[in-house]
Amino acid sequence: MVRGVLKNQNIQVGPLLKAVNESWRLFYLQKFYLCFSMPLIEENTETKIAIDSQILAEVQEEGQVIVHCSFYNDPKVFFGEMGVRVWKETFLIDDATGVKVPLMKALGIVYQPNWYFLAPGETKRFTMIFEALPKSCTSFTLAEIINEPGAFVVKGILRKNSDVYSVRLD
Repeated sequence: MVRGVLKNQNIQVGPLLKAVNESWRLFYLQKFYLCFSMPLIEENTETKIAIDSQILAEVQEEGQVIVHCSFYNDPKVFFGEMGVRVWKETFLIDDATGVKVPLMKALGIVYQPNWYFLAPGETKRFTMIFEALPKSCTSFTLAEIINEPGAFVVKGILRKNSDVYSVRLD
């Protein structure tokens, strides 16, 4: 038997603890019984969702086009250092329809007005990520549309299923 002291009086807490323990034991037994006595709910894996054909026709898959680029500062062609940069006005242009797809992001290269300078004989590699081309596109042009000489232009790039390309810009 456990005894406690409260204001200098001896109280017997044993019967109280026994009653509390019995209450908790019954509580947990009831919860255990409820958990295992409830019917199981089976999942129906054959549920089909109907989508309005007009809405389905308007939905277009999101995709991106990745273009890995390289530029070689050939000392036989260029004298000294060569500056390279990308303008935000860089597009992929569908050769059949003229649709322009904008540049989303360029990695490993600086944007205009900054320059990345290459020493003679050095190659700069970088990646440009564009929004998706139209599904009907079979070939396209990579072009910077700027009002200065020296814009990148690569014509007649044939479309691939992967939409990942490698081009040389020198």
